[in-house]
Amino acid sequence: MKLKKILCAIISVCMLMPAVAALTVHAEPIREILIESLSNDKMVYNGEEQTYPVYRVKYNNHFLAPQDEAGTVFKIPETGDKLTITCAAGVTHVAEGIILNDFTFTLEHQGRYDLTLAHGTIGVVPCPVTLMTTSASKVYDGTPLTKQDIVGLDDFVGSDICGIIFNFTGSVTYVSDNVDCNNTIAVEFDEVTAF
Repeated sequence: MKLKKILCAIISVCMLMPAVAALTVHAEPIREILIESLSNDKMVYNGEEQTYPVYRVKYNNHFLAPQDEAGTVFKIPETGDKLTITCAAGVTHVAEGIILNDFTFTLEHQGRYDLTLAHGTIGVVPCPVTLMTTSASKVYDGTPLTKQDIVGLDDFVGSDICGIIFNFTGSVTYVSDNVDCNNTIAVEFDEVTAF
């Protein structure tokens, strides 16, 4: 009987021993996203604030195609998370110089990603304006010939012409004064202009 009790005790102990299993938490895969605004520092002055909302998004070394016509919404593969980029930079005048093409963004479940931001630059270049005086002629009468007309004033933007003073310096009195390009003007700026 003693043997039977020992045998039962051994069997009971063996049956009560729990099985041990391993619990493992795997790290999420590395998800790298590069959000980059592109550069355009050659926008021609037009009197209005100009922006350049052009972006590239790279996910794990592959460029993503935008999901909208504006090119500001992207869908992240694998997760389906939505990335929306909003322009946060604008430039109007040449005097502002070249600035960062800044942006803000929203990204669903942002904590899943290793983000890198890269900024291009934007800037405005002067608006080209070509001014020309007009030609005139007359028969000699002993008085100076002048012609105070300018072609090209339509090239100015809005009211920018208000800050400009034109001084006509061309004058011909005698036949011997006739030379090419003798109807000249001098241009003065009474304020900082952008063209």
